[in-house]
Amino acid sequence: MAITELVFLPLKDDEDLKARFYEELPGVMRPSFDVPGGPDTAAVARILESNPEDADDQRGYVGVISWDKLDTIKAFLTTPNFATFKSSLLKFVEAPPVLQFFEETVGVAPRKTLQNSSHLFVVKAIGAEAGVKDSKTKWNKLVAAFQGIEGNETLSHCGDGREAHEGQFAGFSGWKSITALNDALRDVQVQEHLKDLRKSGAQVSTFILELKQII
Repeated sequence: MAITELVFLPLKDDEDLKARFYEELPGVMRPSFDVPGGPDTAAVARILESNPEDADDQRGYVGVISWDKLDTIKAFLTTPNFATFKSSLLKFVEAPPVLQFFEETVGVAPRKTLQNSSHLFVVKAIGAEAGVKDSKTKWNKLVAAFQGIEGNETLSHCGDGREAHEGQFAGFSGWKSITALNDALRDVQVQEHLKDLRKSGAQVSTFILELKQII
């Protein structure tokens, strides 16, 4: 099953360095990742908003990558290409990046959401099994509310956490513009579903991401 990977980067607390990272990453990442055995898609995202503000100890940027399956990722992480890329990150980070894998359950293929969107609305749920399960149900209702807004063109998928993030859940809703996403988030029904989602019993965090496509 397809995987959506989130890479939270513990960037050094230097705004000039962060700006360099954002500008230089595509040129550094493309030669190492756009290869046989690499991902389907890859993007670096600027985090425009996170709730709570310190969710996942975010530092303003996150990698968003889609793969055909978990075994492909495991194999890729052992390649010289990845080792070269990893060494190029050292000047930007103060600790190893945190890799989070979510295996597709419902929705379009992750690569379609990512390739056809300029922005992502991401929901993550962590906690007891019942709370996470309830958050999935409420995510589906939120997606239906997004799709019910006239004129909206959204693609969405979701996934269950794997490896170190087993038992977690993430939903991804792709948008053609930040204006369309912000308008949708102001919709009364959408706001009600978001409130319900936060009452699911799980620890819920949300992110608004601006994507810069790399692959």
